[in-house]
Amino acid sequence: MCSTDYTIYNRKCSDLQSGDYVFIHGRPCQIHMMTIFNTEGQTKASLLGIDLFSGENREGHYRMTEIMDIPIVHKIKCRLVSQNGHQLSLAMPEGETREDIPFPTGELGERIIETQKSADAVYITIQSVMGEEAVIDVEVA
Repeated sequence: MCSTDYTIYNRKCSDLQSGDYVFIHGRPCQIHMMTIFNTEGQTKASLLGIDLFSGENREGHYRMTEIMDIPIVHKIKCRLVSQNGHQLSLAMPEGETREDIPFPTGELGERIIETQKSADAVYITIQSVMGEEAVIDVEVA
């Protein structure tokens, strides 16, 4: 894991804005759009978020006074050692090597392969929320 601190914190819905992290239907998301509306005398927010791990759109409607769970999002940059099938071997900043990070599919996976071919030092960014991890970026040193 990127960190042993898997906590969340709380914020009032009215304090949220586009770009913030929040749990929508139990999944960690980044708010893409927030719309305020009134219904039956209550002010509510419609939150449209993108799941941090699946990339799926998620939408939820919440009272502006509702206390929301906010995920603590950790990002860590590691050096790519090798790729073995469906797993990456990564040199972590603390010095240990991890070999349990799944190789990403799609465009990001293709970028990793191409970057590996053309560069000596390739760095991978891993995002972690409450123990769930995924590769989110690749870059050359």
